[in-house]
Amino acid sequence: MNHTIKSIIQLLSKNQKKRSIFFLFLLLCSTILDGISVALIFPVLKIITDANYLENLDEKIPFIDLVEFGYEKLIFILIITVVSIYVIKSLYMIFFSYWKSHFIVKMNNEISKRLFKKYIF
Repeated sequence: MNHTIKSIIQLLSKNQKKRSIFFLFLLLCSTILDGISVALIFPVLKIITDANYLENLDEKIPFIDLVEFGYEKLIFILIITVVSIYVIKSLYMIFFSYWKSHFIVKMNNEISKRLFKKYIF
C-alpha cells in the first residue's frame, strides 16, 4: 500500500501536491462544519421542548446567565444562530463542490497529458 501511495505522489507535480494539501484542508473544514451543524440540532431541540433544561444548563454553566435573556429571546437567538450556521455551511459547501470539481478535472487533464507525452514520445 505504501508503494502505491508513493507512486501516486510521484505522479504529481509540485503545484499539484500543494493543491492536494489545500484540498485536504478544505475537506477537513467541510467535515468540521458538518459535525457542528449536526451537533447543534439536539441541544436546540432539547431547549425548545424542555423549559427546565435551560435552568439546569444555567447551573452547569454559571459564567453565562442564560435565564437573564428570557426563554423566548434565547430561543430566538438559538434559531437565528442555527439558521446562520446552516447558511454559512451551505455557502461553503457550494464553494467546496465547485472547487473540488475544478480541482479533479484539472488534475486529471494534467496527469493525462503528462502520461500521454511520456508514453507516446
